[in-house]
Amino acid sequence: MPVRRFLAIIVVGILATACNGSDQPTEPAGSSGSPSPTTTSGQRAAALIDTAEGSVLFEVEVARTDEEKEVGLMGRESLPEDRGMAFVFFEPTAGGFWMKDTLIPLSIAFVGSDGIIQEILDMEPCTEENCPIYTPAEPYALALEVNKGAFDRTGVDAGDRVTISF
Repeated sequence: MPVRRFLAIIVVGILATACNGSDQPTEPAGSSGSPSPTTTSGQRAAALIDTAEGSVLFEVEVARTDEEKEVGLMGRESLPEDRGMAFVFFEPTAGGFWMKDTLIPLSIAFVGSDGIIQEILDMEPCTEENCPIYTPAEPYALALEVNKGAFDRTGVDAGDRVTISF
């Protein structure tokens, strides 16, 4: 998928959700009422990852504002195995992530503008003031956080393709 098309899909989805006239979280159609991640925006998306073994699907909440990106998954006591958070950047960035006040261990996949996972790192909870910063080797356009080890358990690895559907 060309870089522009990948970024256009992400931008159109974010803009469509931003124009829905509501800042309140909404439940997806057909929701069973099971716990699901929510952010201030309540925007959710499907992250489909094509692996060598097949496709893997994570339901992700989308951190689209600077505030949502700063808070991320802080304070969460648990996260369902098939859930996570997507951090979308409109320009490739090289910034790192930290786990300040994050209570659960996470894995993070850094995805290039081409939709390909460049690198996956495991991150540990940190309640101290000086938390480590997890920085990828290359700039990225998207970062996906899931429970630590979820990528390994589902066969997701660097080189796999990620598609975000809103």
